[in-house]
Amino acid sequence: MTILISRSLSSRVKTKNCLRLSEKKYDHIEAIGYTDRVDYYMKKADIIVTKAGGITTFEAIASKTPLYVIKPFLEQEFGNAKYIEEHNIGRVLWNKDSDEIEDIVNLIHNDKLLETMKENMSKLIEEFEHSDLYKDTKKEMEKCS
Repeated sequence: MTILISRSLSSRVKTKNCLRLSEKKYDHIEAIGYTDRVDYYMKKADIIVTKAGGITTFEAIASKTPLYVIKPFLEQEFGNAKYIEEHNIGRVLWNKDSDEIEDIVNLIHNDKLLETMKENMSKLIEEFEHSDLYKDTKKEMEKCS
């Protein structure tokens, strides 16, 4: 298993700290810093450890990569985290006193649960592709081509 660490452009200081990990030459950690190839790395990943942002949530669904959300704290993150749990497409760590490392390791080693999460993501994609919103958006985009 390889661990990829990427930070947003807005967190340059934390990105520098993450990049220092790659200098230490850990065999299973690749710190990539800011990238515009998020889709590529998401498809490579076994899970995505993230905050419960809307864009990341739906990029993860599109790439069928289960989510691990740590301690949501913004109002919109609460709704996204509940969506993740309700559709069983990831795990949410709500308790600030929990050991997220142990919990992440347990999830990574639960192949059956990860496969179920991926299947649930596939179902969400299929539902969306049959929705009127998707069809209407696709028609409008074709007009622009």
